[in-house]
Amino acid sequence: MNRREFLKMLPLVILFPFSISGKSRERRKRLRRPPGGQGLEELCIKCGRCIDSCPYNALEPYREFWDLKNFGTPHLVRKCYFPICGHACAKACPTGAIRRI
Repeated sequence: MNRREFLKMLPLVILFPFSISGKSRERRKRLRRPPGGQGLEELCIKCGRCIDSCPYNALEPYREFWDLKNFGTPHLVRKCYFPICGHACAKACPTGAIRRI
């Protein structure tokens, strides 16, 4: 491969990961927000206080590299006992992104 062929292929190699948009919609459906977390995209500052305060370890930071908008925001990975734990994640949230329900 000469330099000219390499330079022609370079944009394709760089843009290939972004061309898989069909799968991102399927994966986005699997992103489960905590109860009361409807405004996470706008209000969440990704501080992790809600994740640290959950006594059931039901929240983890979202770590899908293809979804930079939601990267680092909390999402449910286990059954959430929101009424039983006393809304610990909502109390810990400094911006009100997770509200008590």
